[in-house]
Amino acid sequence: MLIFTTGPGNSVQSRYGVFWQMVWWYPGHIAKTEKELKEQFKLMDVVMEVRDARIPLSTTHPQMDLWLGNRKKGLVLNREDMISTADRNAWAIYFSRQGTKVVFSNGQLGMGTMKLGRLAKSLAAGVNVKRKAKGLLPCLVAFAAILACLFFHS
Repeated sequence: MLIFTTGPGNSVQSRYGVFWQMVWWYPGHIAKTEKELKEQFKLMDVVMEVRDARIPLSTTHPQMDLWLGNRKKGLVLNREDMISTADRNAWAIYFSRQGTKVVFSNGQLGMGTMKLGRLAKSLAAGVNVKRKAKGLLPCLVAFAAILACLFFHS
């Protein structure tokens, strides 16, 4: 086990006397994209987040739930064909316990689009119910899709 202590400047020292330079690198284009996403989320009623079914916890932004606030959210786990049925069932149970509605899909073959449409409609239904209760006319529900793009080398 390595124990790190702060060294001179911005370096880190292990108990073995080896120094590593700490790098604080956060590109401007990522900060700009995050800012734009937050602005777009303000206009959305429902958000559908698309993640990789093989690694669903790693293909989201750690602050996504904070950015979304109390907006309705659906989760699409793509690449369903790349995971076992046992893993699929385990993820379905995990996300349902988190209170997240999930749909599995295979984007290459177009599988799961009907389930996705039904999920989107069910999430959007509550928006117009609230409007009707306030005496407002129904409106089109604004959707956003967040895509997690990962490229793996085979």
